[in-house]
Amino acid sequence: MYSNEIKIAEKLLKNKNEDGIKLLVNLIIRINQDPKHLSSEHEKTAVLFGKLLEHKKDRETLLKILQGIHPASIQFLANLAAEFGHLKEAVFFTEEACSVEAMPLHLMNFYLDLMDSAMLREEALEKALFYLNSHPQLSLGDLTADKFLKALDKWDHVPIQGQAAKTDEDLEFLNLIFKMVKICYCQEKLDLAFRICQIMEPTVAVCENLSSTSIKNGYSYFQYIADLLPLKTFDHKSEDRVYLIGDSHCLSPAWNEVEIEHKKWLIQPVLITGCKLWHLRDASLLHAKVNYQEALRLIPEGSTLIYLFGEIDCREGILPSVEKGRYPNAEAAMGLLLKVYMDRVKEAIRSKKLAHVYIHEVPPVLDFNRSTVMLFNRLLRESVLVEKKKGLKISWLGFKDDLLLENGQINPLFDIDGTHLHPRYFETRQIE
Repeated sequence: MYSNEIKIAEKLLKNKNEDGIKLLVNLIIRINQDPKHLSSEHEKTAVLFGKLLEHKKDRETLLKILQGIHPASIQFLANLAAEFGHLKEAVFFTEEACSVEAMPLHLMNFYLDLMDSAMLREEALEKALFYLNSHPQLSLGDLTADKFLKALDKWDHVPIQGQAAKTDEDLEFLNLIFKMVKICYCQEKLDLAFRICQIMEPTVAVCENLSSTSIKNGYSYFQYIADLLPLKTFDHKSEDRVYLIGDSHCLSPAWNEVEIEHKKWLIQPVLITGCKLWHLRDASLLHAKVNYQEALRLIPEGSTLIYLFGEIDCREGILPSVEKGRYPNAEAAMGLLLKVYMDRVKEAIRSKKLAHVYIHEVPPVLDFNRSTVMLFNRLLRESVLVEKKKGLKISWLGFKDDLLLENGQINPLFDIDGTHLHPRYFETRQIE
């Protein structure tokens, strides 16, 4: 329906013709409003837009065309670019379209998410603190941005009792602080994360049903990390680091000092939020894959890595794809994911000259998909051991059967929040 116009826009953009930018923006708007548009048309215009944002002069021309653009439109266009992997470009576009201090809260939180995915986490924390300094009036009753920052700066272990979040603006204020906790934890700023949690505890306690609001993901991370922090040591003796790259499950054993094959390591998490193995396939352009690639780029050459992916695929990908007829059975769907997994691991070993890779079994925490997880782990372990026999620097990182009770349920000793394992589970590791 729009293919000819897309080709014209592409040609004009190659020739640096301003009319190409105008046509592309027009196409994006029309395709977004057309319920009959093809997904391929959406993807093509999104990729073209992302490539446009790669060049500062093109971004300047775009912003002249979009003079006075509304914050919601900034978020829509930046998200379009980020969706298919242009994460840093989306960051640049967002901050050039609207200064940080002028951003409404919802755009600021979106901007922080972009920086988080682009592995610009130190910068994201700086921007969050700057934003709160620029908006001291933000408040939940007695909990104001100004009081929050002062409590953080002059820590005296006195929490602030704010009121329950009632409006969208209240929720966005909370969400910004939740994001700060997540970033601090990932960046080894455990003391700062702990102080924020302590300050926020009374206010969060009076906010009901946050898990059913628009900020449920931010709240889940806040609660998860708040539960983990009292179990962590903030001063670490081990200088050698093993990098644990994966989804949210990588945060549980993070910052623990452990011994693996007669060597002491500090586990440093490399969080790829919401990443499925499916996102990492060759044909994928999705932001999670670029997030993974950028994270891998930042890991020092010659490192030792632990990979922990697959839980989200087992939870919401494998069985639905079988039900839709894309695969004859779960084993067939898993076979494709296992190939993707091993391909990415081999690439990492080669490109980063890794000393060794451990493949962490998928945590069998949730009741409803435990049988899927157990089958996936069996097939994954077989794949790892086959590759190890071929000489690949890889090992299986499994855990003792006492993670589960005789009735097949998770042992309460190893459950921290109903979704993730308690850090003590890592003590039961078994390497093959």
